[in-house]
Amino acid sequence: MTSAILRGLTLAGAAAMLLAGCGQPPDQFIIIQNQVPEAGCVIPTTLGSVYRSTGVIDVAVVPTGATIGYEIFPLLQNNLPPPSGGQQGDPNRIALSGYDVDVSPMDDAPAAILDLFSTLQTSGTDGMPDQLIKYSEPTSGSVASGGGNTSSGVNGLPGALARKIHDAGVFQAGAAPFHVEATIRAVGRTTIKQYTSDAFHFPILVCSGCLIANAVDGRVPACPTSSAANQGNECNVAQDQVVDCCTTNSGELLCPPTVTSR
Repeated sequence: MTSAILRGLTLAGAAAMLLAGCGQPPDQFIIIQNQVPEAGCVIPTTLGSVYRSTGVIDVAVVPTGATIGYEIFPLLQNNLPPPSGGQQGDPNRIALSGYDVDVSPMDDAPAAILDLFSTLQTSGTDGMPDQLIKYSEPTSGSVASGGGNTSSGVNGLPGALARKIHDAGVFQAGAAPFHVEATIRAVGRTTIKQYTSDAFHFPILVCSGCLIANAVDGRVPACPTSSAANQGNECNVAQDQVVDCCTTNSGELLCPPTVTSR
């Protein structure tokens, strides 16, 4: 099952069509794709880099207290006109200030998850959406005009939301993996105007236990283990790559596991 879930998630090429940003013509400031990190969790800034068209989060693996459930690595592009006619500097360079993120269930989500998100739509301050599903996150950096590219990272699904999904009990009741969607907009400004990027829609497959490589009949070995062949995603262990785990004396998962010293 794990290989079927992961197969084809990582592709090279152009990203899907993007919707227009608010209050400005489309395609001026866009998120092109979700970059695949290189060794050492280095995020490439080149357009030809390998990207993920969809992701996987294993809610059983999200550590207690983790703020990030699923991390997205947007590649941004600034298509405002480049300097011309002897202009000094780059007046159309966009200085980034943050990301606006909305998380929503997709059509295959079970009823209990739809109910959870429905509750979160009004459980925030003054009946507004809860910050687990609609929030802003600061960032920094800049994107040069004339088709310049910059990459960065953003929390695409909070760890606390992942734990709420896990605690909803749908997987214990036999539910199949399902999808949620993170809708992301980057925010920044030039010397004279603020810009919000066109919306970028990224689907994330939600499962429980599907990324744990060393489970046997649903059981994970006790800590410490004799070896750990699968270290998982080095940017965030709960996403996209299989990982070995072990179970502590208190019954919590530790991924990757502690290994017996010799």
